[in-house]
Amino acid sequence: MSKNTCPGSGKSRDNLQVVLLSVLFVFFLSLAFSVAFNAGITGKVGATPYEGIDSRNHEIRAGNAAHVLKSYNPQASYKKIEILNPLDGSVYPRDMASPFFKWLDRTTDVENWLVRIDFETSAASIRILCSRSQWIPDTELWETVKLNSLDAPAQISVLGYKNYPAPEIVSRGTVRIDTSRDPVGAPILFRRVPPSFSYAHSHPELMEWCLADISSVDDPPVIMSRQSYCASCHTASANGEILGMDMDYRGDKGSYFVTGVGKNILLKEEDFISWNDFPRDDGLQSSGLFSRLSPDGLHVVTTANDISFLAKISDPYCSQLFFPIQGHLAFYSKPDRSMHRLFTGQNRPEIIETDPSWSPDGGHILFSRTLRTRDLYAELGGDTIFSAVDADVENLNKQYPVHFNVYKVAFNDGNGGRAVPLEGASYNGRSNYFARYSPDGRWIVFTQSATGLVLQPDSRLYILPAGGGEARRMNCNRSRMNSWHTWSPNSRWLAFVSKENMPYTEMYLTHIDENGNDSIPVLASRFNKPGYAINVPEFVNIEAGGIQSISLQSGLQGNERVVDP
Repeated sequence: MSKNTCPGSGKSRDNLQVVLLSVLFVFFLSLAFSVAFNAGITGKVGATPYEGIDSRNHEIRAGNAAHVLKSYNPQASYKKIEILNPLDGSVYPRDMASPFFKWLDRTTDVENWLVRIDFETSAASIRILCSRSQWIPDTELWETVKLNSLDAPAQISVLGYKNYPAPEIVSRGTVRIDTSRDPVGAPILFRRVPPSFSYAHSHPELMEWCLADISSVDDPPVIMSRQSYCASCHTASANGEILGMDMDYRGDKGSYFVTGVGKNILLKEEDFISWNDFPRDDGLQSSGLFSRLSPDGLHVVTTANDISFLAKISDPYCSQLFFPIQGHLAFYSKPDRSMHRLFTGQNRPEIIETDPSWSPDGGHILFSRTLRTRDLYAELGGDTIFSAVDADVENLNKQYPVHFNVYKVAFNDGNGGRAVPLEGASYNGRSNYFARYSPDGRWIVFTQSATGLVLQPDSRLYILPAGGGEARRMNCNRSRMNSWHTWSPNSRWLAFVSKENMPYTEMYLTHIDENGNDSIPVLASRFNKPGYAINVPEFVNIEAGGIQSISLQSGLQGNERVVDP
């Protein structure tokens, strides 16, 4: 017998040929599908639906999406799925990275879900099978969704189904989303803090400062952390070249830095000022509340000679009740490093002025004013910062009510003027605060609540014309706490935080059109970090990654400034 032959060798050769042909067929079929898929998702959706299985989910046992949809009747009634994100009617920025899709299905016999996305501009749809109640679109697929929802909404349906004896759809939830052609166009500088005011305040080293790019799929880069000093309110100049921030440098609660913006910011001694250098006759330490840098970066306005009321609460949904019970406006002039009181037409100590912000041209300042009707400092024996562990904010608000009104005053090269109430944001029986101009100077968004100043559960955002007028409650408001808002440099997006979903504040963005109409917001879900809250967000008019680190010059960390109590 030849060494090249053996029993059955002809049959084996035939089997080998069949296997090789099968492998080649599968290879070329996969290649064709890959080319068609990649071509389709970079532009308009074509006539053929895209079907897939989310790679982050477990194995799906019921076959492909078309097989599942055989049992689906769009006109039928199904048990309800609550789609938690995206929100129905929300408008996404053209430059936003893919969000987290999440839903709540209380149907007991549902085993898997099918996410179906349909477009008015195309007969095709996207179909994704999931074994968990969440899904994150990949970058290319999300670009397809945005591109095909620029001119008409995309409809997102989540269909819950059971597998046996055959796939059967038993639950459904549907939302519609749009995409705006307006980009966000700038990163957001914000702080992530651990829950509970008391804990975060005593552990500043756990705070993280992030410069987040809404278009990035990566975690927001942390540009400052592990600091021994607490840092808080911050703003940048209109051109993004100057940054100002509260930082309790050398143990001074009134410390504030003003510095140039660069990739790696190294803070030096000369970058810091202290509001405790402003004249004060009661011997107390100043904090310089709600300081804000002017649009040209040459001045900083603040609440000087302040005394604060602060009740620390154990409730994670509202861990403090805070407002100033004394204070007036003052400003720092960077060119000559001088401090001055800003004249507003009032010099009475019972008038409290706080929370200032600049008009885009630097010509005017909005601020919040109230009349002190009781001397809480004397009433509490000077102990205006205290723990109220078992209290709740509702009862504390009743015990310590306060109503602020928004005023407007000319800066007038530091000479000030007579402040006037802003129509629509004052004397309406409620508390009005955090008034912020849009960068184009057309609109003002402010916060309103029954009482108080910050972190009020019933706080809502309102918008009105820059000259004052009728205020409109915004569509973007969530059910619990809405505040800390900031405008994008192009005046088309407003970022804010809310406690809609959890005790920790999360960031949302809403679109503002040319008529001041706002949209249902989108959740910046990629900015979250488990166990952390997001607060004090501010847009910075720089490129993404324009700041990579903020640190103190070597030798400055250990120095302590002695401030008389």
